[in-house]
Amino acid sequence: MNHADLCRADLSGADLNHAILNGTNLSDTILFSTNLSDAILMAADLSYAKLNGAKLNNARLNGAMFLGADLSGVDLSRVTLNEADLSGVILSEADLSGADLTDAILFGTDFSYANLNSANLSGSNLSGAILNGADLSNSDLSCAILGGADLSDANMEKMTWGTKQQWEGVRGLETAVNVPEALKEELGLN
Repeated sequence: MNHADLCRADLSGADLNHAILNGTNLSDTILFSTNLSDAILMAADLSYAKLNGAKLNNARLNGAMFLGADLSGVDLSRVTLNEADLSGVILSEADLSGADLTDAILFGTDFSYANLNSANLSGSNLSGAILNGADLSNSDLSCAILGGADLSDANMEKMTWGTKQQWEGVRGLETAVNVPEALKEELGLN
């Protein structure tokens, strides 16, 4: 079903496990409780899709677009989202553990209380992202753009960052938990 036009379709509860939907238009599609585990949706358009309760674990979403999508509480564990555009998307309380978000566009994305444990965010643009209460333990933020990001109450245990990481304008570091000692020293937070 590559490059299919499923715009505004109701696929609620469908089992699309292992489906190949590269370049498919799923904009404004209803995907409530849809199983997209292990699906391949590279360069798919999921803008304004309704994904509440959907399972996207292990899905490959390289270069996918999610403009206006609400992914609150969605299982995105071990998903591949490198170079995907998730600008302004709501991912609060989503499970992104082990996700690959390398070079993703995450401008203003809401990751409030999301599980980003062991996620790869290297090279991503997290400008203005909301990461308050997010679990960033064991995540890789090297070379990520963090200007204006909110890290209030985020768990930063064993997080990796770049030696030339830009921390200007990052908010909430004073309330973040488990901030690595080396990072505290680098930022003068001791």
